[in-house]
Amino acid sequence: MLLAKKLAKFLGELSDIDQETREEMVERLENDPKYMHKVGDHILLLLDSTSSLEKAELMGRAFKAYCEGSIDSEMLQMLYYAIDRILLIDLKYLPQLVESRKHSLLDFQTPASFINAGLVYYPFNISTTSLDENRKLCSAFIEHLLAPNSS
Repeated sequence: MLLAKKLAKFLGELSDIDQETREEMVERLENDPKYMHKVGDHILLLLDSTSSLEKAELMGRAFKAYCEGSIDSEMLQMLYYAIDRILLIDLKYLPQLVESRKHSLLDFQTPASFINAGLVYYPFNISTTSLDENRKLCSAFIEHLLAPNSS
């Protein structure tokens, strides 16, 4: 029952994709049955393992961006990885982190959550305690996953 709710949340994010984009994606899937099964299986596995309905919505937004050609399959996988590992309560800090780069404003747990999700990292310089953000991933996360929330 919970998987069905997650699937409904995921699919709900795809409801406003224009007809042409839908047809292109369906054609792509129908032309390659192996790809179709791989995509379907992957989505179901992700949704089944995700910890919340909110994360299923975020995954739907990421897949929508992929269907619309806004992100490639590599970025889709990176977003899925980040969604799976991020603590939802920390998401509100992501835009602030990227805009201000003031990591000192974050509590103790938030940087660990961002590191775990691949959104930030410690630079290779061992003597530093500062964090750097994965700009490409953070930008895609904010633009495609968080921005739809603010409208």
